[in-house]
Amino acid sequence: MADHATMDSIKGMFTAAFGAEVGGGAWYMDWKLWVGVVTYASVWSRWLAFGMDYSFVSKAIHCFGADLMILHFLQYFGAPGGLEVLFCFIGMQAIGTAVIFYHPTDLLKTGKFVAVSSYSNFAGSFLQATWHFAGQLIFIVFYFYSLYKNYVDTNGAEYLFWFAGYVSVQMTLYYSRGADSQLGQLWDVSGHVYIYQNIQQLEFSTEVYGQRVEPFQLSKMEFIVRSFYGFLINLLARDLIGFSVPILLMAFHDPMNCVIYSISVNFIVTMDDCSEVVFEVTKKEGRHDLEAGSLLNSSPREAQGA
Repeated sequence: MADHATMDSIKGMFTAAFGAEVGGGAWYMDWKLWVGVVTYASVWSRWLAFGMDYSFVSKAIHCFGADLMILHFLQYFGAPGGLEVLFCFIGMQAIGTAVIFYHPTDLLKTGKFVAVSSYSNFAGSFLQATWHFAGQLIFIVFYFYSLYKNYVDTNGAEYLFWFAGYVSVQMTLYYSRGADSQLGQLWDVSGHVYIYQNIQQLEFSTEVYGQRVEPFQLSKMEFIVRSFYGFLINLLARDLIGFSVPILLMAFHDPMNCVIYSISVNFIVTMDDCSEVVFEVTKKEGRHDLEAGSLLNSSPREAQGA
């Protein structure tokens, strides 16, 4: 009983700090709104003025500001339509970040392109990549359906678990972790834009299962579809899951459910991850016989009978 009383006491403190009634009923009196706006805007202002700062401190302040604004909106404007606005906000943030901080790259100068996803592994099976996308899409639909179904009125939310979502999940497992992020690596926008712009002039070669794949060109249609898969999963869905986890966790009342779900949802956007595949990128020199086959051609490796 003492353990239950202690846990209830801790939950009560977080409810007193983050609950909707803290602002006295008026939405503009809620401290979370103003702290969230100031911290979120200050980090973005710094990024826009001096470039993206990948430090842990900047990302922690940015993430906490976004979490506070999201929580405030749901508390004062409710779930009907609220979650949709939340998803639009996160989606615009993900796309805006990719656009604003896009830096052109020259793969011919570096001589290589590194794939860490089945979507960008051009030597792999396109059919398999499509299968991965279908599997991820199914689980993403399940995730957001559960988010809607399990959403509770914020008066009954567990704000301790919401806070744990920020500290123990977002800023421990997800963000400012680089290649070690449990959300997987961010989609390589610059590399894919370069390939799209120069696809007719580029050839790729690599090793698959220890065998050298002869230089090949990419089918533009296949590349566009693969890029769409990667953009949707490893850019949009990545942030949608990353920033909605605190909302998911605050619907639970059992600490163990909070732990289990906090480490189980991120796998959705890592199902397409693969070991690094390094492609040598060279300029085509009058080789017209290397045009990629049909969209459903399994892979350059299989085309060679490997």
